[in-house]
Formats: sequence, structure tokens, C-alpha cells
Amino acid sequence: QEPTTPKYAPHNLVDGDLHTRWSSAFSNDHFVQVELGTEAAPTCDISELILHWETAYAKQYVVQVSPDMEAWSEVYQHVPPAGRSRARFQLKHTIPLGDKGRGIRGVKVVMQERATRWGYSMWELEAIGECQQVEGGVEQMQTRDDAPVL
Repeated sequence: QEPTTPKYAPHNLVDGDLHTRWSSAFSNDHFVQVELGTEAAPTCDISELILHWETAYAKQYVVQVSPDMEAWSEVYQHVPPAGRSRARFQLKHTIPLGDKGRGIRGVKVVMQERATRWGYSMWELEAIGECQQVEGGVEQMQTRDDAPVL
């Protein structure tokens, strides 16, 4: 099936369902970009990203973050060692961000080389952390249940 069908749509990356997936066209040089922040909570502190690849994964890719969805900084580069077999690649890939994940609004995964003849395909892109909200000059943190904590 064509990757642009709803079955493989980009929103599947962040729908919380590991039974739906995103898929690209059958070529190199694709990227996916996720906006984490909103106007109410413009930036997030993300401790780690979890990429749930389908078997059509990226052999080589970089992860970039942005505080404003315009300026992007590379925080991770995946280049497997020469001779590494496909069977050893972890399809669930956890990427710790540490301080590089502070104050970001967006995450971008830039895929540079395919591991298969197919396109790229990912079940889910998870960002683990919290988003900050500013109300009346008081900085607050939103917990996962969206209850503000001072």
C-alpha cells in the first residue's frame, strides 16, 4: 500500500497505539517532526525519546530538537558500526537526552539511510518528560494528568 494512506499517516507516530504506524515513500532522506509544546505550555523538558521502529527502520539517522520549531540542534546521531547485522538492531530505541532535552518545543528525526529496500516505518515516537506553563508570571509544571504543580 502507498505510505500516504491513512493507515500509515504521520499522526500515527503520536497516537499512543503501537498497532498503528507511519511509513515513508521507498527512498532515503525523510524526516518526521513533532511539536511538543503549545501556546499555553510552550516548552518541554524531555529526559528521553523512545523510537518504536517497524522492521523498515533507519540504519542511519539523527535526532534534532528545537526551542521554537525554527532553529534545530542535533542531539543524537545513530550510525551503526560497520558489519553490524540487521538482527542486532533494537527496534525499540531509547535515546537519553539529559540537559539537551530542556526547554524544547519540537523533536525531529532525520532519516538518512534505510536498512531495507522499503521506506522507513515507525510505530510510535514517545517523548518522556514534562511541559512548562507560565500563568500570571508564575512558572508551573504540568504533570501527566495536566494538574498544575507550583
